[in-house]
Amino acid sequence: MIKFSEFNKNVAKVMSGTFFAQALPFALAAVLARIYSVEDYGDYYSFAAIVSILGPISSGKYELAILNPKKDEEAIALCQGSILISFLTNLAVSLVLFFFSSPIAAFINMETMANILWLAPIAAFFLSASLSLSFLLNRGKAFGKLTKGKVLLSSVTNFSRLGMGLAQLGTLGLIISLILGYLSQAAFFLKNLKQLSKTHIISNKEKRKALFKSYSNFPKAMIPATLLNKSSNDLPLILMKSLFTGKIAGWYGQMSGLLKKPLAILGKAFEEVYRQKASEQIHEMGHCRPIFYSTLKKLILIGILPFTILFFTAPWAFKIFLSEKWLESGIYAQYFAIPLFLQFISSPLSSTFYLMSKNKTLSVLEFVQLFLILLAFGYTYSVQLEAQFLILSLSIAYSLAYLCKIIVLHILLKRA
Repeated sequence: MIKFSEFNKNVAKVMSGTFFAQALPFALAAVLARIYSVEDYGDYYSFAAIVSILGPISSGKYELAILNPKKDEEAIALCQGSILISFLTNLAVSLVLFFFSSPIAAFINMETMANILWLAPIAAFFLSASLSLSFLLNRGKAFGKLTKGKVLLSSVTNFSRLGMGLAQLGTLGLIISLILGYLSQAAFFLKNLKQLSKTHIISNKEKRKALFKSYSNFPKAMIPATLLNKSSNDLPLILMKSLFTGKIAGWYGQMSGLLKKPLAILGKAFEEVYRQKASEQIHEMGHCRPIFYSTLKKLILIGILPFTILFFTAPWAFKIFLSEKWLESGIYAQYFAIPLFLQFISSPLSSTFYLMSKNKTLSVLEFVQLFLILLAFGYTYSVQLEAQFLILSLSIAYSLAYLCKIIVLHILLKRA
């Protein structure tokens, strides 16, 4: 049986670095919010949304299979293959954007970013490589290394943002900082993967081909699910920039950057440990009910107070901390207090879907979430309602989607 004290210890180890990694953006946020304009952040967050969607799917999602093989050499081969696939995919996308950036930028209403859109696949590759390498570290229970990687990513990204901002590079400076952050994290993970040199690596092409064929269900099932998930989380920023204004994207992106994404990273700290323990319980018992309900309870108890405070204080806090021009971000944060709480609970537990080979179920739920989001955008845009109505509609859409995931997981585990 799993010792839950070990689980708590590993979560604390990962979360300690996660808290530090997120303390830095908060410490610098007040300065950066005054250096960069709302429009700078609007363009940057739209760019970052493209990276966030492209990066995780460019690997074919083979990194998700790294935890499954019994032999380390097979896991390493999957990691190498996922990075190679990501490199080739992003190289092709980068060439397309380099030669056809103007018409593509015009189509998505991002003409001001036409000359720098080709940088998105570069950032996406480093993000994808970091994800693949992190799964290999997760397999080896190197939670301390994963934590240090988060701290490094945060430090490089935010301090370079400060330097780029003082140099008055605007949106370009924010984008370069993002790329430097992902590059530093990927290099750090690679340096700390000692098993790459100590373990025999599969060199036979036929064996490697057979290995990837045996896990072909991952790209088939998880690319659609990941695309739907990432689109649900990041497409709103692109649509806000394309259909409304850069300021709305900037306000929403600032709210997301200070709250939504850091909370997702905090949830990731739980997920990295939960995923490894859940995988063990599924192999031993055929289900992971003990660790699922234990983690669910922990997440609810940890999250209930902070999100209640957020609901009542967000507008005032954003105005005082970031300045008057970011008051709208605080109002958006107030609307999102409930969906952020539900996301904090559901995201770490969602890895249960693919651990139990319920990838299709997850895909359906992600489709429902994306449909609700597009419905919110479509209605607001067609009726020409104000932006705050859009944010409220998105809040309801996300709340329903996250709640559905928790309920479906409960039903699946009850039947297991």
